[in-house]
Amino acid sequence: MAVFFMIVVLCLGQGNNYYVSPAGSDANSGTQASPWRTIQHAASRLVAGDTAILMDGTYTEAMITFKNDGTAASPITIRAQNKWSAVLASTSGCMPAIYILKSYITIDGLRFSVSPNNAACGSPRGNSWNAALWCYNASQILPSPGNPRTPTSHCVVRNNYVEASGQRDVGFKWVQDYATFEHNVVYGSIEGFNNFGSKVHDNTVYNGDHWSSYMYFKGGVRSLEVYNNLVEMNAGQNGGITIGGSSGNGWFDASTHIEAYNSVAYNNVVVVQGGNSGNATPALGLMGAANSAIYNNVVIGGQIFSALGSAFGYDPRPPTNNPSFANNIVSCNGGVSTYSGMWSFTGSLNIRNNNFFNCTGAPSQANAVTGNPNFVDARSDWHLYSGSAGTGTGAILSFTGYLGENIDVSVGKDGRRRAPPWDLGIYDSNSSVITSPPSGPAPDTTAPTVPGNVTAVAVSSSQINLSWAASTDNAGVAGYRIFRHGTLVATVGPVTSYQNTGLAAGSYAYSVAAFDLAGNVSIQSATVTATTLPGWAQEYR
Repeated sequence: MAVFFMIVVLCLGQGNNYYVSPAGSDANSGTQASPWRTIQHAASRLVAGDTAILMDGTYTEAMITFKNDGTAASPITIRAQNKWSAVLASTSGCMPAIYILKSYITIDGLRFSVSPNNAACGSPRGNSWNAALWCYNASQILPSPGNPRTPTSHCVVRNNYVEASGQRDVGFKWVQDYATFEHNVVYGSIEGFNNFGSKVHDNTVYNGDHWSSYMYFKGGVRSLEVYNNLVEMNAGQNGGITIGGSSGNGWFDASTHIEAYNSVAYNNVVVVQGGNSGNATPALGLMGAANSAIYNNVVIGGQIFSALGSAFGYDPRPPTNNPSFANNIVSCNGGVSTYSGMWSFTGSLNIRNNNFFNCTGAPSQANAVTGNPNFVDARSDWHLYSGSAGTGTGAILSFTGYLGENIDVSVGKDGRRRAPPWDLGIYDSNSSVITSPPSGPAPDTTAPTVPGNVTAVAVSSSQINLSWAASTDNAGVAGYRIFRHGTLVATVGPVTSYQNTGLAAGSYAYSVAAFDLAGNVSIQSATVTATTLPGWAQEYR
């Protein structure tokens, strides 16, 4: 009898699979042959251990919420049957497309868009509620020193794609402990607020949000890990990856306004398009953070920073306290190494073994590394060639979380354990294979195929339109990079066209390269050329 009871319990813990299709009906049974119609119906029906599988198609729905909690052993999951082929075209207005107020909810493989029928937020904008997804709690209780845990926890958001939209101010935001955001492509931003023990890794972020920020973690985040992410930002914007920030309320400790505690960013890459001596950009750093660190990252064309937290007018504005910067490679393209007006701290500054290449005004540090880092490709492949200044010149690092726990920072971007002497940057030439990776699948090293049939057509005196045949990839194409005369001018999502506007009269040469979620980039396509039309020709088109 005891054996029978155990088997029954195990089977119940596995939950049920249900299916949803735009061609289904919520009156159906939810089987693959008789699927439900809406994601909301599924979210209202699922219980711990259940999974709703979204079949291909577009789901035009208002804000989606969940009725029940999952558990650690039996989460509730909504996932696309085929990654990014289930499209949530939201009509949620100024609220999130998916609003998770329960624990142990997983969202996997969806594509988030905004429906043409959406009622857009009015002016002025700047409302982080209108995100693609929020993880929070129904009571909106925020942690504090006397009550340090969020009422809900463990939301998992993975493998999703958030389209660019002028109607959405942020991509993902969460106020839940132990959240995980992994392997997403986001045109917008990822924001964490006042939570403990969350992990943000292997995401790719473009465009930034309403505030021109990309990834920021504030309000008193604690023991946060931000690693293996790629941010491609535009010169002059506000922040690529920021541990801390400038909150206006809701801090973990309302008496100090500290924005982050014992949190670390490592193995990340921030590429600033157009960043140079005339276009300084705060790419990676700390704001109002205590005992936090920036380790083994790569910055191309931007600056690091250490600055005050809290928004202007919300005193006290906490300084960054006891900051650490080590084993980073910062290639400034002739610009400054630290962002003007954003290099201050209290306590002890631990800065060592960094390579500030082609930078001016590098801060004083222990064991300064000089010379060319010799990336395989500074825009797309941050492995170091033999003889790089960053090979074997790094410090052996460790990190301690908010509760005194060890946070392992010894694993490189490729999932391999670093071996002494450590390299700078995101990889390590002395690394060894880890038999049990910390999380996620084996690294993807396969580049997409080369975009084919690239065409360039002039449509006016100042615009040329490009189109191409889609590339393929073993894990899915994340987007394309557009090159003009060999220089990167734009990055787009998984589309097959681009309009180059604002051109002066003349001839232009273009090529296109595809990239995937892992950052693998194809060879550039064959070059095509086009010449803008004369002004009189445009009048008679």
